[in-house]
Amino acid sequence: MELTKLQLKMLNEIGSLGSESAAAALTRLFKKKIDPSVSGIAIIPKEELPSLFKRGEPLTAIHFIISGDINAILAVMFSRKNALNLLDAMIDKPSGYTQFIGEMGQSTLKEVANILCGSYISAIANTLRLDLTPSIPELAFNIPATEDILAFSKIEPSHLIVIESVFTTKSLSSTGELLLILDEVSLERIYKKLGKNG
Repeated sequence: MELTKLQLKMLNEIGSLGSESAAAALTRLFKKKIDPSVSGIAIIPKEELPSLFKRGEPLTAIHFIISGDINAILAVMFSRKNALNLLDAMIDKPSGYTQFIGEMGQSTLKEVANILCGSYISAIANTLRLDLTPSIPELAFNIPATEDILAFSKIEPSHLIVIESVFTTKSLSSTGELLLILDEVSLERIYKKLGKNG
């Protein structure tokens, strides 16, 4: 699916709005400056999804079901290394300090994902004038990067909107992928809304 320059500009503006809102909320919550900046945003065919991650690399995913004017799944995906780095950043520890994701780590990842996804959902809803309602977050570990990535979704997508976010603190950085998984009708609605607002 090809986007016009205006549609791509609108998509990047949504990414920037979501990022700014998430940065403010995360900084308040963890009492330190955290900047989840957008390093890339694109619409890709679902067949290209495995290429975003290293082959055989297990992933940690926090996902939400989105209902309302569109049917979608919004997921935050981290490699195990990036998930551990993010937890280290949250507790002011050097990279490599956290070796496994315990109950406290799971709670922290869910909270970060909740803020991040909530910020992007609000940015999408407000910019494109859509009524969207997210579910509570669900956490899944060790999802294979090259197969069954969409197993938690009952949606059969042809394309996905991918937002790459880099979480930066004073001492560490960690990368996560936000995936907006849409059915065909919802994707077409987003595409048309981008055109109208662009």
